[in-house]
Amino acid sequence: MISNLKVEIRLQDAHEDLLNSFAGDNVRSSTSFSIDPDDFEIIKFSDTTNFGNDISTEFDELENSPIGLLVPIFLINKDRDKVVVLYKEGDGTNVARYSEKIDGKWIRNEIRKEGRPIPDIDSIDLD
Repeated sequence: MISNLKVEIRLQDAHEDLLNSFAGDNVRSSTSFSIDPDDFEIIKFSDTTNFGNDISTEFDELENSPIGLLVPIFLINKDRDKVVVLYKEGDGTNVARYSEKIDGKWIRNEIRKEGRPIPDIDSIDLD
């Protein structure tokens, strides 16, 4: 039987890897995309409707992570002109799908980075 603690440890490990992969200095200089923890907040998908139809629709468009893997991370910046969905693919690849509102239009993009493999639930030691 899989314990809830093992599931939580697995999810925490994946989310930590995702956030670290796309934080400031860890993103290639060829892109202007990065996640500044002081500028973005993590939200639940169910809360995206609280930010209005425009933003909720963008999250719907971005939220296309592989089914059955880990729960994605949803972020929105303080200015409400950037929304991000982070998820991890089965091979450990970290994916950032994001939209930025420029001149009144949402521009979508995606970045993929090598990440840590998703830990096998049976390999997590609780001792």
